[in-house]
Amino acid sequence: VTFAPRSRTEPDLDVLDHAMLQDGGNGRPRSSTFADEESLPHQPSFSQAKRASALFGAKARAISKVFDAASRREPKVPNSELLPWVLFGVSGWWSCNCVFAESPFFVVRLPAAEKLGNQLSLMTQMGNIFLISYKLLETRLSLEPALVIHQMMAMAFASLVACAFLWDQEAEGQSIPLLACMFMAGGVGCLSNSTYWALMIAYPRVCTKAVGLGMSLGGVLSSVLAALQLSGRPVRSPRFGACAFFLTAAAFQAAWWVVVALQMRGRPRVLRRVSADDLSAGGSQESLLSNGHKSERVPDAEEKLLRLGSFLVHAATYTVPSLLPFVASSFAASGLEQQMLLWMLLLQQAGESTGRIAAPSKANGAITVFAFVCLAVVFFAFLVFAVHPRLVLVLFPTLLAQVILPLMSFLFFFSYGVSQTALFLRARSLVADVDTAAEIASTMGFLGQMGALAANVVASVCVNA
Repeated sequence: VTFAPRSRTEPDLDVLDHAMLQDGGNGRPRSSTFADEESLPHQPSFSQAKRASALFGAKARAISKVFDAASRREPKVPNSELLPWVLFGVSGWWSCNCVFAESPFFVVRLPAAEKLGNQLSLMTQMGNIFLISYKLLETRLSLEPALVIHQMMAMAFASLVACAFLWDQEAEGQSIPLLACMFMAGGVGCLSNSTYWALMIAYPRVCTKAVGLGMSLGGVLSSVLAALQLSGRPVRSPRFGACAFFLTAAAFQAAWWVVVALQMRGRPRVLRRVSADDLSAGGSQESLLSNGHKSERVPDAEEKLLRLGSFLVHAATYTVPSLLPFVASSFAASGLEQQMLLWMLLLQQAGESTGRIAAPSKANGAITVFAFVCLAVVFFAFLVFAVHPRLVLVLFPTLLAQVILPLMSFLFFFSYGVSQTALFLRARSLVADVDTAAEIASTMGFLGQMGALAANVVASVCVNA
């Protein structure tokens, strides 16, 4: 399934010329407004300025008319054609999500126990080495995005197959092979946070939201697969083993790879120059006046705020998986630790997917404000419960705590889904030029991953202190 590039929302130069000819600044044809054009140099300077102002106003009104018309011409994408983009989004974090989904099983089978969650999170963020290398090479080489994404799919498939046979192998009392596989899977996920968002700038907003939904839906599917394996079963007697789990996950990764190949085959070669919808959301029209020539650009205050927001949101979100095993340890005495962790992880993925669906297309509104506030409040609550697990059962009866903790997980990741989608949608409207917008989105994705890496290093130091 392919879509035409967003260039179909570019202003038609013929329409623009016609509009300016029909509006000379005072509702008259340009010819009547400047009938005495040859005598203009002999007019007083005030008259010259007035006439120049009228011409500028005519151009501004003509451009506005063209963009209003262009926004009405933006094609609607049928829901059936959005499904491949959802599956495209699933592919990036699928391998990483599958390893995390098995953490309730790993916690009771591997020597790291509750510390394994933090180790897996840390190795995921160490995968940012791939992202940093990509960003360094991107500035020096002309990297073909399709080739990079296909290499990512190959790494993800290989990491899942390796997990199937090496998950229980140990080296010096640690699960080194499993952590190495997680390093590769994390590298794929970190790269997707930069490459996927930048790539989708060239497509309609609804396609961008579909990819974002796919990124979180992959976590839901992997958690459902883990629930089929573990839910309602004794701790050491799952319905099927980790090897079968990871081979099934690898088969799904191969299917996502096919979808990615089909979508990339239809990738537009020439990206749009301007989106009328983006401009209506507050974007700049400066690229129209530059005739396509790119100039040195200094990030404004809003762009810097978006970068900071991406850094902080990712830092908080990627710290929480390290905290959840410690929060669930408050149920260790009752033997419900594994089940609680499983339900918190399951509602984590459900919350993120719901948040991406609920995210407003214009990146503003009450739900966005709620998301940022809720994200901060629930994060600090999890931090307190991880440091003092017994506080959970002191504050709440056991049955109520079994409901509250998964609900908190849902709310936190719902807020993450809304806030991350809102940040990247807002980035689209900062500028009209697609290449610049893609650069902004890529930088935001990179800084978000750097925030996640920094937060996980701090969490790892605290957990292993």
